[in-house]
Amino acid sequence: LKTVGRVALGDGSFAGGVEAVQEFLLEVVGISASSVSVRDGSGLSPRNSVSPGAIVKVLVHMARSPEWEAFLGTLPEAGARRELGRMYRSAAAGNLWAKTGTMEEVSALSGLVRTRSGERIVFSVLSNGVASERRAKRAEDRIGIALSSLGRPLPSSTPSPPSADR
Repeated sequence: LKTVGRVALGDGSFAGGVEAVQEFLLEVVGISASSVSVRDGSGLSPRNSVSPGAIVKVLVHMARSPEWEAFLGTLPEAGARRELGRMYRSAAAGNLWAKTGTMEEVSALSGLVRTRSGERIVFSVLSNGVASERRAKRAEDRIGIALSSLGRPLPSSTPSPPSADR
């Protein structure tokens, strides 16, 4: 967080980092202040929070940016060993790229899925207070597989994905 503040604003403090992240999220991406709370930059801290809708807005923003391919390359691929190996041998394998998050009573999966018809869908599933992280992961897998299995005709004016691979 301090590095972000230093690079973006010349202020390498926690406060500078929080300001830089909030400026990006609120002013550039257009997320409402009530959808995100940045305090210390830790994904493990209860002092930081974000709504699934805010994550989707960030993903949509990134998909429209020149940095999309580089960003997409940072997301683990479903079904790939040493990446997001779960959902192996499912419709999501090779068609879903997402970041996971797991800690006690919390599970998350957010990213991009390519449907059977080639449509790209960004999604975010955040679960708090879960009795079993393992069951939550199974539910996330079912959602990812269902999204990747969707097939519907696309309008002819729909732009093609940024690359042939993803």
